[in-house]
Amino acid sequence: MERDRLLRYLAPGPGFGHNKQLALLVWRHRVMRLGCALAVASARGRASEGVSRSRMKTHLLAKTLVRADRVRSYEVRPVSPVGWEASQSEDQRIVETKRYDDWHRVERMLSRFTREIAELRQQGWQDA
Repeated sequence: MERDRLLRYLAPGPGFGHNKQLALLVWRHRVMRLGCALAVASARGRASEGVSRSRMKTHLLAKTLVRADRVRSYEVRPVSPVGWEASQSEDQRIVETKRYDDWHRVERMLSRFTREIAELRQQGWQDA
């Protein structure tokens, strides 16, 4: 069951049938992001046993957009023991990662990411 869910998550989706190179790029990006997330969650789980794994998996924002052979991802998620991590990546390269312990800063980052995602969609970027 878990393997099937993982394969459905990693699959690029129906919109990429015509462009196999883009589908491969999206697949690689998702595998890399998933592998990094699993490694970090595993390390954090060992470091702080009091934090539930379900809390660590909850994302406030997780969005991947593609256009031609480019990929951009935005992610905001809670991290242990208290705080949030916001990250932005372009073409499998992390552009920005910040940790916050103030919810108001997280709200500002969420607003910024939401604005950028809306602008990219207007420029023709698609959800992956």
